[in-house]
Amino acid sequence: MIASSIFSSGNSLIRGCAAALVLLCVLASVNAFAWRIDVTNPADDINVDPGQVVNLNATALEPDYAILWFDVSVGSGSDFPIVTYHEYPEADAIQNSTIDVDYTVPSDLPAGTVLQVVFYAEDVTDNPITVTRNLTINATVPDTTAPTYGGSGLGINMAVRMSYNQTALIEWYPATDNKTNAANMTYNIYCATDSANVFSGSPKTTSTGTATSKLITGLDPGTTYYVGVRAKDEAGNEEANTHTLMIAPLPNAARGWALYE
Repeated sequence: MIASSIFSSGNSLIRGCAAALVLLCVLASVNAFAWRIDVTNPADDINVDPGQVVNLNATALEPDYAILWFDVSVGSGSDFPIVTYHEYPEADAIQNSTIDVDYTVPSDLPAGTVLQVVFYAEDVTDNPITVTRNLTINATVPDTTAPTYGGSGLGINMAVRMSYNQTALIEWYPATDNKTNAANMTYNIYCATDSANVFSGSPKTTSTGTATSKLITGLDPGTTYYVGVRAKDEAGNEEANTHTLMIAPLPNAARGWALYE
């Protein structure tokens, strides 16, 4: 009888321990999938340059569904964010929603300005959580680097297509720059009758943007010309290639030229 009682008590104890173990496993499972926002970029507070593109990447981890968005404000607690981005509106909320966007830092804010990026998320019960990253704007660094000229289709820095009516079409490959994009590049086209002074004066004409050709007009059909092209960035830095082409009058043709490298 005593042995039976001890055995029964032992079974109860085992069942109690098993139930407790199951509960612990359940709790551990719940904690393993804790409701949270994982921010990949930026991983911490960072310094940024005016106009810099910063990747913002975050995921709201929730077992049912989540709404995820972020605000960018000047300073903390601003009621007027300069950017608000919603990845998923409430009607389209999904499990583990993710933001992955490129944000361009304003170029008109003074050095030392702190942009506060706040990632927000709400779960199925409208329970909100936030994660904050601060972006501090660096002082503007003057651009002193000239563009890199792109070369040309003839294996040189430019090409000239023959034309009549006192004109010549100049062509070149686009330049690249550390700050200025192709759409904002300027090309100065120089033209002179003296090969030693092609680049000594002002450009005869200019071309801006992605265009890589320009028609030179007002040429004298009986005169030999030397032409050159240099790229200039938004900061006014002009590269200094010295390559020129000679355009000489064609024999027995009063209105045309031949190209000589």
